[in-house]
Amino acid sequence: LGLSIASQLIGMMGGRIWVESEPGKGSTFHFTARFQISKEPRVQRAPRSRSEITNLRVLVVDDNETNRRILKEILASWRMCPFLAESGVAALGLLDEDQAAGGHFDLFILDAAMPGMDGFTLAEMILKREGSRDASIIILTSAGQRGDATRCREIGIKAYLTKPVKQSDLLDTILNCMQTTQPEKLQAGLITRHALRESRRSLYILLAEDNPVNRKLAISLLQKWGHTAKTAANGKEVLAALAEEKFDLVLMDINMPEMDGLETTAVIREKERTSGSHLPIIAMTAHALEGDRERFLEAGMDDYISKPVQAQSLFEALEKSAAQPERIEPDLTVIPSELVLDMDSMLSHVGGDTELLREIAGVFLEVSPGFMQELRQAIEAGDAGRIENTAHTLKGSISNFTAGKAFQAAYDLEKKGRAGEINATWEGYAVLEREIGRLRASLEAYIKESLS
Repeated sequence: LGLSIASQLIGMMGGRIWVESEPGKGSTFHFTARFQISKEPRVQRAPRSRSEITNLRVLVVDDNETNRRILKEILASWRMCPFLAESGVAALGLLDEDQAAGGHFDLFILDAAMPGMDGFTLAEMILKREGSRDASIIILTSAGQRGDATRCREIGIKAYLTKPVKQSDLLDTILNCMQTTQPEKLQAGLITRHALRESRRSLYILLAEDNPVNRKLAISLLQKWGHTAKTAANGKEVLAALAEEKFDLVLMDINMPEMDGLETTAVIREKERTSGSHLPIIAMTAHALEGDRERFLEAGMDDYISKPVQAQSLFEALEKSAAQPERIEPDLTVIPSELVLDMDSMLSHVGGDTELLREIAGVFLEVSPGFMQELRQAIEAGDAGRIENTAHTLKGSISNFTAGKAFQAAYDLEKKGRAGEINATWEGYAVLEREIGRLRASLEAYIKESLS
């Protein structure tokens, strides 16, 4: 059915569709189509800054008490002033009281489906009022219906988002809705999740990460969000890449061989003293310790995310860096899990992308035997530094799968290597070998099940 529909659509666009397929190797689908070149230049939205929405008065209308409370906490965390109403009638009553007292709501966030009076009807009534005709209204819906977008445009609603709404999407929507001036060509435009995605700037990112599993995860997430990335395995490669090309941002692992992230950042910042430029650098590190944040900021880094990289944390860090530099508090928590595989947590790391999870699991299965062999050789040679570094790298790979016991075993070996406790490493290696075996078996079973 899907191919039949695609064939008809492509035929309507003056093109054709075909497939090249070979047994055992897969299929490649191709299509051609004709498109007109737009006569109107694309106009980018110019969202307001975070500082300009401080103290913004917002009326949230939703019949679900939990939804109201969540939105209230989110808006308050952005230093806005949220007011709550459980229905359209209650909202209109609150609006009457507010206007009688000389007040004014800057923004309305309305649930689409409410008993008695839905969000669309309420929006119409708000926009007909003398003091609210220019109000910014955002509609939230659990299930989009055919014709909703047209209805939004006809009423004058500025944004339409489907639940669950990411905080970053909601913030971007508010910033866009509350522009001080809006280009004439966009006055009838409707802000949707798709429109937000298209409006975001594509970044050219230098990813400094020596761990192949972490590198695969980060690259896949960046590409999924429309960014382009180049990789470097250590600080020296970072500096060489920066000498050849211009990047919008650097994701800098702290612990890298030859030259670590702190040393590399110091060199970059020293060069910028004469150039007058500033390259945003986001630090990445596993098992953060108290005081690390201050150390990273003193080294000249702009932001911080802890590993294993969480899709949402990385996305928000990139969004902040692309818009305006802000420094956030790190998450100092270590991965707590007694499960061999915590599927919910694993999927959250990759933004719910099961195919990407399967890919990074495959990379881990490929590279982990080499790490274990390297670790065994380091223990046999009594090389404490090598034990520490190899265990640290392996720990970083394991962290992507929230396998608590395997992670802890690798971390214990890392600490023994750092302390020079060579005699105690064989026992730790045996524990790690057992837990890695359990993890590998679970990952192999997951890949097999996900493909069946």
